[in-house]
Amino acid sequence: MTRNSHCAYQYRSLSETAPVAVGPFPVTEPDHCPHQPVSSDDDRCLFHTTEGEYPPSTVTDTFLEAVSEPDQEATFAGGRLESVDLSGRVLETPTGEPIDLRGATIDGDLDLSNATIKVPLLLGNVAITGALDARGARFERVVNLAGAKIGRQTLLSHAQFDGGLVANGLDAGFVDARDLLVDGPAVFDAATFSANVRFARSEFDGALSCERVEWGLLADFAMIAVTDEASFADSTFAGEFRLTGASFDRDLTLSGIEVDGDVSCSHAVATGSLNASQVTFGNDVDFEDFRHYSEDASFDQGTFEGYTSFSFANFGDSLSFTDSTFEDEVWFTYGTFEGAVDFEEARFEDLTHLRDATFGSDVVVRNACSTSQLFFHGSTIDGDIDARGATIDHFQFGAELAGDADFRSVQFDAQAVFRHTEFGGTARFDSASFAGDPDFTGCQFLSDVSFDETEFLVRPTFDDARFAVEPDLDAADFSRSVEGAEGPLIVARPEELDNVGTTVPLDALSGDIVVPAQAARLIEPNVARTKALVTALKNLDHETWYGLFHHSLKLARTAAVEVDTDEIPAVYVVGLAIDGDAEKPEGLLEETSLIAAYTIVEKDSQIECSHLESEFDHLDHLVAVPASADVLDSDVSVATHTEFRNAILRRLMVQIARYDQQEEENPLQSDCLPAIIGISHLDT
Repeated sequence: MTRNSHCAYQYRSLSETAPVAVGPFPVTEPDHCPHQPVSSDDDRCLFHTTEGEYPPSTVTDTFLEAVSEPDQEATFAGGRLESVDLSGRVLETPTGEPIDLRGATIDGDLDLSNATIKVPLLLGNVAITGALDARGARFERVVNLAGAKIGRQTLLSHAQFDGGLVANGLDAGFVDARDLLVDGPAVFDAATFSANVRFARSEFDGALSCERVEWGLLADFAMIAVTDEASFADSTFAGEFRLTGASFDRDLTLSGIEVDGDVSCSHAVATGSLNASQVTFGNDVDFEDFRHYSEDASFDQGTFEGYTSFSFANFGDSLSFTDSTFEDEVWFTYGTFEGAVDFEEARFEDLTHLRDATFGSDVVVRNACSTSQLFFHGSTIDGDIDARGATIDHFQFGAELAGDADFRSVQFDAQAVFRHTEFGGTARFDSASFAGDPDFTGCQFLSDVSFDETEFLVRPTFDDARFAVEPDLDAADFSRSVEGAEGPLIVARPEELDNVGTTVPLDALSGDIVVPAQAARLIEPNVARTKALVTALKNLDHETWYGLFHHSLKLARTAAVEVDTDEIPAVYVVGLAIDGDAEKPEGLLEETSLIAAYTIVEKDSQIECSHLESEFDHLDHLVAVPASADVLDSDVSVATHTEFRNAILRRLMVQIARYDQQEEENPLQSDCLPAIIGISHLDT
């Protein structure tokens, strides 16, 4: 075999990942290995031989010779090398051709720390079983890491890439790339990182693309600076995602990302458009003091599962959260929003703080749904507010509004507090519905206001309100209104009542009473269970009680309005569901439900129901509360939670006394029977 013979190795890539075309990469794979065989007995070179072992220094020296000598080529594609130490070296080929290690296997570490590589470095599809150490290295031309697999840590801190870094499809563990400098594009699309990745304080003088990346733990981009577009689209983060204090000179794309850990974008600055549509944030989200100085910031169709804050944020143009869901508390306090803010069809499941903020244009909550409390008090809105068709539980406005207010067809399910609001433009409440106290105390209406066909289930308050044009309240609907003597009053809407007007013959309660088998357990004596319920109710804190009984009390208030109870007291039957696995008394109650509201009309020989549920299989106990003076201090339509709680406790104590004294021949709870009989009649 002569000196001119070449290695017999035929190039075969271990992976098919091609680099993104951003640099002068060879478009074809080498058709042969240019290096000479190691001996006459082996037809392969030192980098491809499978025979014998060679000291790492021999491999390194031979590698450096092939790179620097003009009669050799820096092509090592598909080779197999032990650990290679090139730390502190200056690598440059005579003709400027790339150093080609594509598809090579390095069984150990590749040490490029403090090295200077003056030509393109091709590490595409390389397999490094150890670590890649390029700390403090300088790469003067583009580097290809596409499809590379690094078994241990990747160390790039303080490295400088003058021609860009292409690492799409990279498979790595821990990465320390803090204080990195990339001049040119940095591409990590479809990469996989199984451990923490740190790019904090790095500078990207070009585009940064991290699309469809799998981040196994922390992804830390705190304090980075990107001069071109940056994209993390469709990536998944199993841990935290940090953009704290980051700076983006052009567009930032976060669309489709899924983050299981916390998200921190506090103090970050984005100058271009912000696209964060269809994101899923599984934990806390921090955009405090986030500043956006361009148009089009979108979080449309996003899901925010944890505590979310945009407090002190500044958005220079429009901000959109259409069709987004906030499952936990969300804050926009002290923020400045110069363009329109759009929450159309958004869903708020916890406290929503839009208070003490500055809105320079319109605020849209059209067709939104808030199942908790929504606050605007203390805010300034220079444009309009459009809340048409929204459903809001507790609403507190109290903002200074320069433009129009459109609350047409809004459904207020609890309190609606507009106290001391200044309405600068037209205010429209047409076809809105108020189930809680509508409070307009001290409001100023500087233009027209209308209440056409507005439904007031509770009497509104207009104390000290001032109108530029007197409203026509006769156009509103007060037909079912109730007025509490003290405190806020919330009722259910009539359409929430079931089977209104159902009647049952009175003789169904006499003779051989037929009780459905599944209902017998609810009304048969069970002293131990009843005593346990008394203990549980006494141990409930106010918040837990409110959560369990609030809806039942609202239904009872509304059911009371449906019938004339002046002469015939109604009876309200409440069902209680028990958690058999509860460890403490206060955890015993799992659910409550108003099963029935009925009156016994002797003259018509029938039971009349103003509410009657059709199912009771999920319940474990029934208690009946008569609307009589010895049970409730107030009329049921305005009964407070405290009155209702005391009444239920008293009725449970009565049940215990009856069981102990065996006062009745029929041990069944007679005041609960009409509910059970009525429900059984629904199926006949």
